Amino acid sequence: MNIKPYPGNHRYLVCDDGTILGPGRGPKSAHNMNRHKELKPHINDGYKFAGIYWKETGITKRIPYHKMVLETFVGPRPPGMEAGHLNGNRIDNRYENLRWITQMENQIHRREHGTLPLGEMVHSAKLTEALVKQSKLLWANGMKLTEIAKLFGVNRSTIGRVISGKTWKHIENTH
Repeated sequence: MNIKPYPGNHRYLVCDDGTILGPGRGPKSAHNMNRHKELKPHINDGYKFAGIYWKETGITKRIPYHKMVLETFVGPRPPGMEAGHLNGNRIDNRYENLRWITQMENQIHRREHGTLPLGEMVHSAKLTEALVKQSKLLWANGMKLTEIAKLFGVNRSTIGRVISGKTWKHIENTH
């Protein structure tokens, strides 16, 4: 196992197996690796976060484990890149499972692993899959977008994006 100090705060150690170690108690503990203890992660939206304390400012920030591992073993996040979990498992923060990748690459991985929210799984979805299919069928049979929108209690533009395929792309046309 490879262990290195976290570049953002050298009081914390990052292991290539995805473990984060924090300083123990006592004045010399930050410099004595034997006194470091494994941090208990906070879980948010399936990701592990570490509470990292900056002694100089007295501020604690929550930093994702995957970001800490990549910053420690690869370097700072390049512009336009984000952390990608290659196996699709958000809590698997082993170095070998993480890479800085583009947002497009990350979306492709998430779709391949089934972790990309689609349709009703999107938090802002106004329609259900059944209503989308029904909207497409009504439109194919000549109903106007405004009438369909009124029927389902959404904006005309919402139905327009469904019909044009800008949203709900994974639902096949029924006509």
